[in-house]
Amino acid sequence: MSDITSRKTDQLDLAVRGDVGFKRTTTLFECVRLVHDALPELDFDRLELATTVLGRRLRARCSSRA
Repeated sequence: MSDITSRKTDQLDLAVRGDVGFKRTTTLFECVRLVHDALPELDFDRLELATTVLGRRLRARCSSRA
């Protein structure tokens, strides 16, 4: 059983200190810039929040907030 414990410790040590590929791999979110674009003219009463998924109709209700 100590062999498994030792292997796990070695794996964690390699991940923290070793030259592993994932340290250079990113999700590329650092390249994304989100631009705020509010929609004040949006009429919530006319907003349609329904779709069909696998033949079933899904709806959501949106209440306007004053």
